[in-house]
Amino acid sequence: MSKNNIPVISKKDLPAPSRKHRYYTPDEVKLHNTANDCYVSIFHEVFDLTKYIQENYSSLMEPLIKAAGTDISHWFDPKTGDPKTCILPGTSLLSFYSPDGLYPNIPPSFPDAEWDYNFDIPWWKNDNYKIGKLTKKVRKINIMNTLTEHVDLIECCQEETINEILERYKKYNDHAESYTWKRLKKKLDMDLTLIIINKLIN
Repeated sequence: MSKNNIPVISKKDLPAPSRKHRYYTPDEVKLHNTANDCYVSIFHEVFDLTKYIQENYSSLMEPLIKAAGTDISHWFDPKTGDPKTCILPGTSLLSFYSPDGLYPNIPPSFPDAEWDYNFDIPWWKNDNYKIGKLTKKVRKINIMNTLTEHVDLIECCQEETINEILERYKKYNDHAESYTWKRLKKKLDMDLTLIIINKLIN
């Protein structure tokens, strides 16, 4: 602990780097729900804020840590992508909507000499923290190993290709890449997404 009772996060506390995906399910985002492993989603963009929190730790990080693993789109204006604003009750002052307290890169409602203006891009617009997109629809699919007739039910994203689903399936079957993937006895084009395959079928 620091002298201000703010935890000091060291690199040894951080999780091992995980394989990044183009798309994530909400349940995958939920797994990253601590200060040492913090994902959030905003308008279907997934952010990994772990390093940002580690390198800039202060009490302003507490709302982000509290929100870890969740979608915080409601903090932002869908038209501008910037934090929502409101009028402070009992005043005519324009303020930023921050339901869990002020968070980094939004100024306080009143002048504050300690507030840090020294940043180029606010974290929610910084592409360095974006790691992928939140799926618009989670799909549950059964994958059968026809040699053993064993079936696994897995969650995936409708925007993923069959090759990307194969990567997910590897945690159930190390040999997944050596098999021929078929649906209704027809060989699948591994570069097609579930969206396109469903359109072709229907």
